[in-house]
Amino acid sequence: MKPEWTLKIKEEVEKQYNAGFLKVVNYPEWLANVVPVPKKDGKVMPFGLKNAGATYQRAATTLLHDMIHKEVEVYVDDMIVKSKERQGHTTSLRKFFERIRHYKLRLNPKKCMFGVTSGKLLGFIVSQRGIEVDPDKIKAILEMKEPRTEKEIRGFLGRIQYISRFIAQLTTICEPMFKLLKKDVPVKWNNQCQVAFDRIKNYLLNPPILMPPLQDKPLLLYLSTTDTAMGALLAQYIEESRKENAIYYLSKKNDRSFPVLLLARLDPLKYLLEKPIQDGKTAKWIILLTEFDITYVTQKSIKGGAIAEHLAQFMWKMYFDGASNRHGSGIGILLVSPTDSHIPISIKLQFSTTNNMAEYEACILGLEAAISLGIKVLEVYGDSALIIRQAQKKWKVKEEKLQPYLEKLDMLTEQFDNLEFQYIPRNQNQFADALATLASMIDIPSGVNLKPLMIEQREQPAYCCTLETFTEEENICTSYAVKSSTEDPMKGCICCVLQEREGEQIIEDIHEGAYGPHMNAHMLSRKILRLGYYWTTMEADCAAHVRRCHKCQIHGNLKHMPPMPLYSMSSPWPFATWGIDIIGKIVPKASNGHEFILVAIDYFTKWVEAASFKILNSKKVAQFIRTNIICRYGVPHEVISDNGSHFRDETEKLLHEYKIKHHKSSPYRPQTNGAVEAANKNVEMILRKNAEKHRNWHERLPYALWGYRTSIRTATGATPYSLVYGMEAVLPIELEIQSLRVVMEEEIPETEWLQERYNQLNMMEEKRLRALYNTQGYQRRAMRAFNKKVKPRNIKIGDMVLKEIRAPVHDPRGKFKPNWSGPFIVKEIYSGGAARLIDIDGNPFTEPTNLDQLKKYFV
Repeated sequence: MKPEWTLKIKEEVEKQYNAGFLKVVNYPEWLANVVPVPKKDGKVMPFGLKNAGATYQRAATTLLHDMIHKEVEVYVDDMIVKSKERQGHTTSLRKFFERIRHYKLRLNPKKCMFGVTSGKLLGFIVSQRGIEVDPDKIKAILEMKEPRTEKEIRGFLGRIQYISRFIAQLTTICEPMFKLLKKDVPVKWNNQCQVAFDRIKNYLLNPPILMPPLQDKPLLLYLSTTDTAMGALLAQYIEESRKENAIYYLSKKNDRSFPVLLLARLDPLKYLLEKPIQDGKTAKWIILLTEFDITYVTQKSIKGGAIAEHLAQFMWKMYFDGASNRHGSGIGILLVSPTDSHIPISIKLQFSTTNNMAEYEACILGLEAAISLGIKVLEVYGDSALIIRQAQKKWKVKEEKLQPYLEKLDMLTEQFDNLEFQYIPRNQNQFADALATLASMIDIPSGVNLKPLMIEQREQPAYCCTLETFTEEENICTSYAVKSSTEDPMKGCICCVLQEREGEQIIEDIHEGAYGPHMNAHMLSRKILRLGYYWTTMEADCAAHVRRCHKCQIHGNLKHMPPMPLYSMSSPWPFATWGIDIIGKIVPKASNGHEFILVAIDYFTKWVEAASFKILNSKKVAQFIRTNIICRYGVPHEVISDNGSHFRDETEKLLHEYKIKHHKSSPYRPQTNGAVEAANKNVEMILRKNAEKHRNWHERLPYALWGYRTSIRTATGATPYSLVYGMEAVLPIELEIQSLRVVMEEEIPETEWLQERYNQLNMMEEKRLRALYNTQGYQRRAMRAFNKKVKPRNIKIGDMVLKEIRAPVHDPRGKFKPNWSGPFIVKEIYSGGAARLIDIDGNPFTEPTNLDQLKKYFV
C-alpha cells in the first residue's frame, strides 16, 4: 500500500474514534471470541472461512473415526459411504445414518446420490475400472493455446501438475519448457516446446486408468533415468487376470544442489589429478568427473563398516522348508555359497511331526550343516512366516511342542558372527520345497545312502545333436547338423544350417512365392525343415514373417470377441430417450406402394411408434418425429439413430429447433441402438406371422403395434401400455368372454370405479420405478454375460490398423475379396470404444469406427 494512502486511512480511523463511532473492545486473554460469519443463504457460521475446512474435517474425523477407510471416506464436507458389494451397501448406509442422527447432523438432499457405481472424488473419477482423470480437467488443458509468455508457461505446467500421476515421464517431456523458466534465458517458444506441448495433448486424449493397490500383493517399481530427469512407475501384477495394473506415475528433475561426499580410505581424485601422464581412458574419466562437486571424506575405521564390508564379500545363503503329509515327513535345505555354488540337503524324518515342527527341523539342521562348513555369516530364507517371526523375536511361541526348537535355535544362533532371518513367498523357495516334498514322499530303506541330486539344463531336444558333437563323432562339414525325424522312414536327416539372411529368403519364397500357399508359421517351419534347411531361430522367424505378411493380414479371419466391455443406456423417465430406425427396403412392396417402415421406441417404457412410407427421406422422418413423438408425448431429451441420410438435413433442423440432443451410432454398429433394433425384429416377426397376403402387411401394422404394446417385455417385467397409461388395455376377447375386470366394472358403482382408477394412477410411479429396477437388473445380467467374452486388442493412438469390410456393396472380386481393408492410422480413441482413423496420406475418416471392427497391422 502506498504511504500516502496509509496516512489517509489512519486519519480517517482517528476521526471515527474521536467521534465515538469506533470503540476499542478488550477481551480477557483466555477468551476465544465467537465471530459470527454470514453466509450467502442468510445463515451464520461461528468461525471464520479460513479455518472452516480444518475445523469440519477434525469434527468429522472424530465422529466417524471407526468407520473411516472401512465404510466411509471423508474429505471436509464430502462424505462417501462405500461397499464392495451391493448387498452390504444398505448395512453401511444404515450405520452411517444412525451415527449422524446421533450427533444431530443434517445432509442436503439436493447434493446426495445413492446407489452409484462411480463418482467424482477430489477431482478424479473413481469407479470399478479404477481412477480416471476428470474430463473437465482435461478439456481445459486441451483447449489451451500455445503459451507464449512466462506466466502462461507456468500456468500450463501448474495445470498438468495436478494430473501428473497419470502422465509417464512428465518431467522429461516438459524439459524444453523448464529451460525457458531459467534465469537469464529469453522466453522464446521453439519447435521443441511445441512438440512437447502437442505430445502432452495427444497423451491426454486417452489417459491411462490407474488402479488402487491390493493388499498382500507385491508392488513393482519401474525406473527410467535420463540425463535431466528420472521417471518411475509403481505397478502391481494380478495373477488372476494376468494383467499388470498401473498405480502411480512419478517423475522428478535431477537436482544437483546437494554436495557429493566420497567416502574412501584414500582420495582417488587426488591421485587421478596429480598423475603426470594421463592415458585415454583416465583422461575421459577426469573430464566426466569435473562436472560434479565431489568432496572427499576420509572413511573412519569402525566396527560396523568392517562388518558391512565382510558381509558383502563372504555372505552365504540358506533356504529351508519342511513337509508333513500322510506319506511321512521330510525336510529340504539349500546352501548357496558366495561363488553361487548350490549344496542341496534332503532328509527323511522317521518320526511323526507337524508341519511347523518339520519347518523347525529343517532350519536347525540347516544351521548345523552351515556350522560344520565353518560358515560365520549367513542369511536364512524360509516361507514359513511363523518360524521366521519367532526366530526374529517378533512373535511369541504359544505351542509347547515348539518351545524346545526355539531354544535350540537360539543356541545355534550364538555360534554365528552375523545371522539374519528373512521371510520369502513360497514361489521363491521352490528348490527347498521340492527337496522336502521328495524326502517326505519316498521310502528310503535303512542303510541306503543317496548321493546329492545332479540337476542339469539342456538347451535343445534330445533328438538334436550339437554341431560340435556331430563334427567330432562323424567328421562331417560343420555347415550341417543331424535332426531326428518321426515323420520320415529314415532314422534322421541331414539339415543345411543357414545364416539369418539366407533363412529370410527361403521363408519368403516358400510362404508367398509362386508355389507359396501363405501357410501359418507352424506349417511353414515344418515344410522348411522337411526340405533340409535349419537355423536356430527358424520358428521365431517364420512366426514374425507370417505376422507381417500383408495378404495374410487382409485375408485373415474376422474377430468376433468384443474388445471393450458393454455400456448400457437407460432413460431416467418415460419418453425422455427415443431410438429410431428404419425397416426396409421391403420386397415385395405393399399394395399401396409402401416399402419402408419407420420405427421409434421409448427407452423407458418400451413403447413403440411406427409408420409405413412409400418414399422415405429426412423430411418424412422429421414429420414423423413431430407428429408421433413431440405432439403426443412431449419434447424428448435425446434421440438415438444411425448415420443414414434420412436422419440429416430436415431431421437435424427439427431436433435443433426443439433443442433435442441427437446421438449417432458408429457405422455398422447396430448394438449402439440395440433397443430399436430389437423392436424392429419383433415388429417384423409379428407382421410375417400375421400377414395373410404378402402385399397387405401395411394393413396389419397397427395390429402388430397393438400386440407389441400389450405384451410383457422381458427387460421391464411389464407391458408398455401399462407403463404409459397405468392400466392394461382391454382386448376384444375380454368383451366376448367377459373377464373378471370387465364384470367388476359393470357391477360396481361409477364412484367406486373412479376411486379405483384414481388409486391406479397414484400407483403408476411406483410401477414405473419397479420397471426401472427390472431394466437395470436385466442390463447388469446382459453386461456380465457380454463382458466375459471381452478380449482387449491393445490398440493405441498412432498404431496402424486394418478395418473390417462390412459395407454391403457389390465387390467384383466376389468370394475372393479380402475381409480387411487398410492399413490406416489411429488418430484418436474415445472412451466409449470408438476410434477416429486417417489413411496413409493423412485424410481423415468422416465418421468414427468402433474398435471391434479394427485389428493391429504389422509391418
